[in-house]
Amino acid sequence: MNQEIREPIDALVIYRRGAPHPLLRAFRWNQHRYDVTQINLVHSKRVGETVYLCYAVSCGSDHFDIRFNTSRNQWQLETMDTSR
Repeated sequence: MNQEIREPIDALVIYRRGAPHPLLRAFRWNQHRYDVTQINLVHSKRVGETVYLCYAVSCGSDHFDIRFNTSRNQWQLETMDTSR
């Protein structure tokens, strides 16, 4: 079941020279750490002056949509699907 969350998270990322975006490795939400096993998709989205990086990731069998506000350096968990 897909749940809308829209809450801030802490993210563990790797910034690699030459990479088009930060590599999301893990995040913490609701006092739980989720290790990213696969990055399925990353795309950018502009809303006014703000550019967001939108990530679709898997943590084992669970799927998450995460958004990174590039101007404020803030990560947010948008949705989660734990029914797989």
